[in-house]
Amino acid sequence: MNMTNSNELTEQLNNTVPLPLAYRYYSEQELVDMPITQLKKFGLYPDKPEPAKVETLADLISDHVDYQELDEGVLGMTQFIYGGKPIIFFSDSPIPEDNPSLLRRFLFTVAHECGHIIMQDSLFQQGCRNLIRRNGALISSGISCHPLFLKEYNSSNWYEWQANTAAAHLLMPPEYLHMVIQEELCHGYIPSAPNILHHAVFLEQIYNQLKVTFNVNYSVAKIATERYLKKNPRQYANLLNAINYS
Repeated sequence: MNMTNSNELTEQLNNTVPLPLAYRYYSEQELVDMPITQLKKFGLYPDKPEPAKVETLADLISDHVDYQELDEGVLGMTQFIYGGKPIIFFSDSPIPEDNPSLLRRFLFTVAHECGHIIMQDSLFQQGCRNLIRRNGALISSGISCHPLFLKEYNSSNWYEWQANTAAAHLLMPPEYLHMVIQEELCHGYIPSAPNILHHAVFLEQIYNQLKVTFNVNYSVAKIATERYLKKNPRQYANLLNAINYS
C-alpha cells in the first residue's frame, strides 16, 4: 500500500466543510454485487478461498492513502472530496508484523474504508449537488472550490453498517464463504446436537476455519457465519440431515 504523510492535507482537513450523504437503501444483492464488482474490475477477485488484496484495492479506488494521528479509537477514516476521488487515512500507529490479531484488524479497517468508497462516494457527490442546488450562495462564496469532506464517526449510523457489510464481502466473498462453511458442515461430526445453530463447539470450528482461510478476526468470522446460516436455514437443514450420526 502506497502511503504518504502530508502536513498540508492535515491542515486542509481542519478547514473543510462537512456535507451530508444522500441516503440510499441497498438491496441484499446490491450489498454483495457492488464490492465484488470492484474486486473483479481490478483483477483482485481470488480464484479460491483466500484473502483478497484489499490494500491494493484501497490504492486503486482512492486518490491516495495517507496516515496521520487520528482521534482515539479511530483506526481509519475516509475523506470524500466533492468533484474528486476520496482520500483514505489510517492511524499512524505501527502494525506489528508478528501480531496476527492486529494485522487482521488492520486489514478489516482497510476493507471497511474501501466499503465506504464503494457504497457511498456516489451518495456523497449526490448530497453535495443537492445542497448546492438548494443553496446557490455556496457557489458564489467560493466554498465549492475547495475539497468538501464528510466527518462522522458514529458506528451506529447506516453508512457505517454499509461499510462493514461491504468489508465482510470484500474479505470473504459469499461464494467462498459458502464453500468453506459447506465444507465444514459436510465433514462435521455432531453426535448429540439436534440443531447446528445450537452446537457451540462445531460453530467454533467454522469460525476458526474462516479466520485461517480469509485472515479475519474471530468476531468478523462469527458475525459472517451466523448471518449466513440464518439466511440459508433450509439449505443447511438439508446438509445436517445428510450428516451420518453414530
